Amino acid sequence: MRLSTIPQISVITLFFPLSVWSAAHEPVVVMAVPGLAIEVENAPPTDGWVLERDVAGYQGDGYLRWAAPNAYNAPGTGELRYHLLITESGRYQVRLRLNTAGAERSDLGNDAFTRFDDGPWVKTFVGGGSATGWATRTRLEPEHGKFAEPVYDLSVGRHTFAITGRSHGLRVDRIVIWRDGGDQPSDTIAAVSGVPTIPDTLSDPAVRAVWQQGGLGAVLGWAAKRRKDPLAATVSTLLDEHATTRLTAITAWRERDVLIAVDLLENLAAQYQGSERGRELAKLLRTWSDEPAVMKERKARTMASAVERLLGERTNERDTTRQQAMDKAIREALVVMRRTAADTRVLADLERRIVAAGIQAP
Repeated sequence: MRLSTIPQISVITLFFPLSVWSAAHEPVVVMAVPGLAIEVENAPPTDGWVLERDVAGYQGDGYLRWAAPNAYNAPGTGELRYHLLITESGRYQVRLRLNTAGAERSDLGNDAFTRFDDGPWVKTFVGGGSATGWATRTRLEPEHGKFAEPVYDLSVGRHTFAITGRSHGLRVDRIVIWRDGGDQPSDTIAAVSGVPTIPDTLSDPAVRAVWQQGGLGAVLGWAAKRRKDPLAATVSTLLDEHATTRLTAITAWRERDVLIAVDLLENLAAQYQGSERGRELAKLLRTWSDEPAVMKERKARTMASAVERLLGERTNERDTTRQQAMDKAIREALVVMRRTAADTRVLADLERRIVAAGIQAP
């Protein structure tokens, strides 16, 4: 996703205004084992970050450099957001692939702020010294002088990981995520894109930018205005085939987890918004969302989210009395869920998590 200034954008806004698609079409990623990487340039443009390709060794289409001044006391400045769809609850390791070449000292130009969902912004820096080359070894400093590993308890469903600027000059290439307990994936693992590959023959920078940011319905609108153009016909065919392939995969997900299938379909429909294919997908989404099984699973997920948060807090709790109180609250919540959310995938996953945490189920 190219984040540099986009010229000739007026041709796109005729079909899909930037204010609509730039926020609505960030990729939703299905987590996988052993892990995955997300190219940071997949986020929509934001002030302060500059797309560059000057420092060798980056992955994907380039890397982002924080070109704005230091923002040590201003978390949330220049926010990059990445929407994830977690298919299996548990603890996840998260690392940034960083480069600090050119920094005056090893402790300067080496950090950003990060957070999951609505959690606190936390200083995230290169662990183990400077990184004049590319390094995937970040740590957290939630309080000055107190350090932690970037490990997060994530429930099934949608989550947002965000990065904002802190130290001038920091270069960020990738976000690498994997299940806790496994080995850190190689820097060379394939990155998740969320959109089909753009044909090399499509050279218009404005259309390419909209495509890479997920505005596939807008691109179809662009192609529809050029019916006699062979390239436009190729683009239309490619995007139609992509929608068909993704819908087939999403439909298969319904057998495993209906809520994840609905989430994936919602994202696909949003990508194709403004086109005939988008309207077809939106109609199918309404049909799926109204199914009793989906509504039951969604209600169960809402209830389970509170228990998942409590499980996460319990992991870090060292006070025995407080831990016992948390265990009691978790068991009581489980009893309620067994009454109201029986036979749901969410409940089954939660029960496994509770047992794995060493809590005696009621």
